[in-house]
Amino acid sequence: MRGLLALLMLGGVAVTAVIGRLRANARAERRVLVETQRAREAAETATALKSRLIEVVSHDLKNSLLGIMMTADIIRGASTNQELVGKRASAVKQESQQMFELVQDMLDYSAAAMERIDLNCLPLNLARLFAERLNGWRIRAGRKEKIFESWSNEKMIEGMAGDGAHLRQVAENLVGNAIKFSPNGSVITVRVGGGERVTVSVQDQGPGFSEADFEHLFKPYRKLSAVPTGRESSSGLGLALAHSLVHLHGGTLWASNSPDRGAVLTAEFPRRQVTQ
Repeated sequence: MRGLLALLMLGGVAVTAVIGRLRANARAERRVLVETQRAREAAETATALKSRLIEVVSHDLKNSLLGIMMTADIIRGASTNQELVGKRASAVKQESQQMFELVQDMLDYSAAAMERIDLNCLPLNLARLFAERLNGWRIRAGRKEKIFESWSNEKMIEGMAGDGAHLRQVAENLVGNAIKFSPNGSVITVRVGGGERVTVSVQDQGPGFSEADFEHLFKPYRKLSAVPTGRESSSGLGLALAHSLVHLHGGTLWASNSPDRGAVLTAEFPRRQVTQ
């Protein structure tokens, strides 16, 4: 009887061990399946981004290159007309600048997305940084008959640290987006405020963001539903780059629609101190 009980106990132990092993194998298989699925989704996402990148680059660079080639032909045929040559040379400069900025944004976004950018954080005043760019923005806005307003209190913005060069990129993308998509005669407002965190907001009077825009607003190479009002090119990369650079500074960037009219982009930064 005792032998039978011992055998039954041994059998139970063996069955329990087998069941445990089967469960462990099943869990391992599930983990493998999950990891395989994640790898497949990551590969599909990378492929889609690569295809989108090729599409954007091919389209935007092709248009700029065509413009440069056509302008070169006009210059060659009008070399005695200095006024026309000057205008066409300016057009070549503009087209080349657009291509350069597109390539630079692509390189910067790739580095920011992989967190390969080493920030050179120094004490700075964000209100002053924005103020330095105001004249240039007013000129660009004035070409489209836009009114440019700004508000800030520099004394309230002291005590922040950041990488000035990359924060200028953030500023250029946020304000450039407003200039690009708001209609002629409208108002663009930039506010820089202080407190526990430093906040920058850029508000325009354009069409605002659609529901579809909010779903992929800060994803790379995804264009907005609004159309540039001055026929400017749009790679769908500027806001994605700004979002990544703000994140690298420990901040947040979000979008909303104004109750009155237009879109609002807001960046918020912590007050980081740097010991020199």
